[in-house]
Amino acid sequence: MMTGLLHTHTLSVVLFLLIYLIKCVLLWTNTARLDAFAQKIRVPEMIVSALFLITGLALAYNNASIGVGSWFWVKLGAVFAAIPVAVVGYRRHNKYLATLSLLAGAPVLICPALVATARSAMKVSSVSPER
Repeated sequence: MMTGLLHTHTLSVVLFLLIYLIKCVLLWTNTARLDAFAQKIRVPEMIVSALFLITGLALAYNNASIGVGSWFWVKLGAVFAAIPVAVVGYRRHNKYLATLSLLAGAPVLICPALVATARSAMKVSSVSPER
């Protein structure tokens, strides 16, 4: 189940970034086409955003039992800072805010958070599993 949830989250993040990349390009090239695109994609964008949020929260909740590292909190803070800046940028047709939010949020969303594996846990453990 966790693998499916992770794949769904990854897909929703990629779609989310693709939508915002298209919107950013349209904002720089043709704002009339941006408005038309935003009108057509409104419902799918809400679905992708909800999937992004729900699957991300579910993954964070399930990984809380094994402990999340500091990189998780950095990513979460960057995402929570980039999304409102993007919303303001697109609503006001501010090219610089929209681009800044895309550049600030995209690398954070694409890079996966480091997760402990069984092999890394064996390296840290003083008890060998072969005993």
